[in-house]
Amino acid sequence: MELDFSISTILVTFGMWFFIVYLVWGVKVGFSGMFEKVVLTTLSLPITYGIVLWQKNR
Repeated sequence: MELDFSISTILVTFGMWFFIVYLVWGVKVGFSGMFEKVVLTTLSLPITYGIVLWQKNR
């Protein structure tokens, strides 16, 4: 249970941090359609998984 919680915490923290970096980079560089979708999908997976685990452990 502690292991699952720490994994989800790491995933959520990494996901949030990466998302912030992506937003800052996206604003500076400008978004390109296909790449944006791929990155957003990749980012949403660990965040969603982390939230699901976190809800289970509460």
